[in-house]
This record gives sequence, C-alpha cells and structure tokens, in this order.
Amino acid sequence: MQLFSLFQKKPPRICFDHLPKCGGTGLTGFLNQFYRKDQRYRISGQHAGQSVSTFLSLPQKERYRYRFINGHLARSLLPAIHPDTRVFTVLREPVDRVISHYYYAKSEPKHYLYERLNAEKISLVAYVSGGMCHEAENWYAQHLTGLSRDEIREDPDQALEKSVKALFGDYAYVGRLDNLDAFMVMLCGELGLPSPVAHNGKVNRNRTRPDRDAIPEADKAVIISHNQVDIRIYEALMDS
Repeated sequence: MQLFSLFQKKPPRICFDHLPKCGGTGLTGFLNQFYRKDQRYRISGQHAGQSVSTFLSLPQKERYRYRFINGHLARSLLPAIHPDTRVFTVLREPVDRVISHYYYAKSEPKHYLYERLNAEKISLVAYVSGGMCHEAENWYAQHLTGLSRDEIREDPDQALEKSVKALFGDYAYVGRLDNLDAFMVMLCGELGLPSPVAHNGKVNRNRTRPDRDAIPEADKAVIISHNQVDIRIYEALMDS
C-alpha cells in the first residue's frame, strides 16, 4: 500500500547511501511507500556509474524534484542534491559484511564476479586476499574518503581520520545493521514518518551462506587483516 498521500506532495527530503550487504534492501522498500515514483531516484545496482552520471547531468530543477534518493553510490550525489536533504546510511560489522558479500557474489548470477568465483572455485580467503574485489578490503574507508586501497594501506591512520570525519560530518544519521529496527524507529520519528511496526532487515539475505560461527577462524583472521581500517571505523560508530 502506498502511503505518500499522507504527506500530500511534500514528504521529507532524504538520501539513503546504501552500502552493499548492510541491510539496505529492506529499509529502501519500507521507505519507498511514502514517496511517489516520480519523487524517487534510485541508483541502479547493475549500472551504478551510469545512474550517477545521469543524475549529475540533470538541471538543478530536475535534481531537486527528487525527495528520496538511494543506492550504492548515493554519496557521489551529495554535492548535487537539495541542501535540505537529510542523508543517512547503515553500517554492518565489517567481517560479517565481507562474508556476506562473498556468498552473495558467488550465488547471484547478475554479480560481475559470479562466473569467475564458481568457474575457478575461488575460496573466501582468495576472494579477500587476491584483490579481485575492491569491496572486500576496507570498503567503508574507500567509500567515505575516495582513497584507493593502496593509499589506505600506505597511511591507515590518515584514512581512518578522514573516514570518521566524513561519517559523522556528512550523514545526519548512521545506523547499524545489528540494531536496524531501533534505528528505523528513530529515523521515522526524526523524519515525521509512521513508525514501522516490525521490520525484517534480512530481506536480501543469502540463504546459502553459512553462519559466521561456521567460518574457520583462520579465514576470519584473513578478513580482519585486510579490513583493519573498516573495523576501527565501526568501533568509532559503536562508541558514538
């Protein structure tokens, strides 16, 4: 059921920077019901770069008519969105996010690494340590700062400082996947939207992935070693 009629023509302006495998599919689906289709701009998961370019090429009047902007590269649009837009994101514990990302890529035929992962029988450890996927190594730091993996490795302290500054400076609200229900209640209260009665943050969960406890400790140690900055970013969020 569409609820945008509750807000007549002006629901709150929001931008959801949806980080991959951080529970964003369910959250986006919930928020969509408050916005007409012509008020929403979604960055395509399969053609993200093209979606970003299309939005940035629009005249200001066209860009400003969108009241709910969301997608994996929504951060790229921040300089071009309406200044009254409230920006938010959700983070996931980094090790669990990388595990989820690997099993998603391995099981989703549309993912650009699907064929290679299955044809070459690439393991979780090889996925992380082999450098084939930039999202498997300090992805939060890359996304928040624009730094490359090499630049982050060269100066992790600087990358952390820049990441934390961006996280708490550019986003009005930052949630955690392990506390998503409470975050959604808070977010809706802040935005003046009806509070969700219940929410399942695992709408896009890959049912083929094993539980984290079933992943060998040695494999998790490799993930930790390649995501030290992201782990510290998440710790900063936990402490905030």
